[in-house]
Amino acid sequence: MQAKMKPYLFIILFTLLSLPLLSAMTPSHEVQGGLPVRPTAVPVINPGALITLELDSTYNGYWTQVQWQNPTTEEWFDVDGWRGHVDQSGNVTWWVAPSDLGSGPFRWQVFTNEGDASPVMTSDNFNLPTARSLTVSIDEN
Repeated sequence: MQAKMKPYLFIILFTLLSLPLLSAMTPSHEVQGGLPVRPTAVPVINPGALITLELDSTYNGYWTQVQWQNPTTEEWFDVDGWRGHVDQSGNVTWWVAPSDLGSGPFRWQVFTNEGDASPVMTSDNFNLPTARSLTVSIDEN
């Protein structure tokens, strides 16, 4: 009886060992159940607006920050995330969230270096764009 079981044992062992090999050979473009691959969903971009400070290119590398004025206390506060260096063309641009459209007043401050206490320039007050896809440009040339 032991001689009769050897062929069956060989067939079972061969089948078990070849299953991973067979599954690796299946096309990678099919998903379980034979469904076609679906394209990756493109994320929906929540369009806001922009604010831009336009300076002479001699301000390249200067540090800028945007401040918001509390209308009750008239105190100015730095806006987190709206600070950085002037680019080579003399501009700084920040994205405005749709929930912030139309709010204000704001102002730009320009410093020679990050961490300086006194700005070399402060813009006039401005409000954020009132609609999506608009840009408020402050030209200090």
